[in-house]
Amino acid sequence: LLDWSCSMNYFIFKTIQQLIQLVYFCQKVNIPYDVFFFSSEFDGEYADRNHNKNFNYKNGDMILDTMKLVNVASSNLKKLQLDESMMFLYHLGLYYESRYSYRDYDYSKPEAPMLPREYYLGSTPLNEALMVMLKYIPLFKAKYRVEKMNFITLTDGGSNYSGSNVLAYDSQSKSN
Repeated sequence: LLDWSCSMNYFIFKTIQQLIQLVYFCQKVNIPYDVFFFSSEFDGEYADRNHNKNFNYKNGDMILDTMKLVNVASSNLKKLQLDESMMFLYHLGLYYESRYSYRDYDYSKPEAPMLPREYYLGSTPLNEALMVMLKYIPLFKAKYRVEKMNFITLTDGGSNYSGSNVLAYDSQSKSN
């Protein structure tokens, strides 16, 4: 998992370089892999931020933040597709390196073309991404008949706080 959040802007380019090395190592020695970046950014037509319309929540349920996973590399890709994906990821890293810091941004440079909103650096739904991986990893292991596996998360570790999203109803206020 690659953290695709604003807090990574100082580290995103070097982190992507590290990720590319990991991908090509796995490719070279035939280790199956999938690489995702997790983000809070998405095109509104693909997700409904009003959770209550879609689910019947109960007392104690946790409402997770909306997040997406983008598969940017896989051992299933052909060489040309993988190289192209890694090139795009590399250039996104260059684009974002220090971009969000007014102290480091060179305003004399011409403005770079705008990216689609889905690729903006957003907040950090790390906890939500890890919860999805609890379901994904057993599927991955079964698909590739993997007995032992490593799971790597490239992040600065600053996750969104999800604890305030636990529903807790006061029994007295419910009767009023």
